[in-house]
Amino acid sequence: MLMHSYESKMKAMMNEKDQLLNSATIRTKKLETCLQMAEQEAKIWEKKAIESEALVTDLNTKLTQAKATRHEDAESVCNGDDEEQRQEKMVCKMCHVRSTCVLLLPCRHLCCCRHCEGLLIFCPVCETVKNGSLEVFFGLN
Repeated sequence: MLMHSYESKMKAMMNEKDQLLNSATIRTKKLETCLQMAEQEAKIWEKKAIESEALVTDLNTKLTQAKATRHEDAESVCNGDDEEQRQEKMVCKMCHVRSTCVLLLPCRHLCCCRHCEGLLIFCPVCETVKNGSLEVFFGLN
């Protein structure tokens, strides 16, 4: 009888331990799933960081090149040059024949003629994507 009592107590304790083990196994699986999700998210953020770093490097390179390059539009057309030099600056940067009369947007470079403007996707001076243009009419005195 005493043995039977101990045996039933042992079975109860073993069942309790089995339940704890099952509960711990379920929690372990949940934690492993969370860990996998966190690792995947970390990889995604690392990839985004690398892409952003590449973009920053590219933009810094372009900025350095822009600073090093002397653009013709940055010079004043009326800075004491003679008439021939002024005429050279006002020639279309595409065809080099007609005079400039179209202002490209958003960069605001006055750099092409009416005929060449329709062919442009990028500004020929700074290579900014063109999203509009304005024809400029110079007043003649």
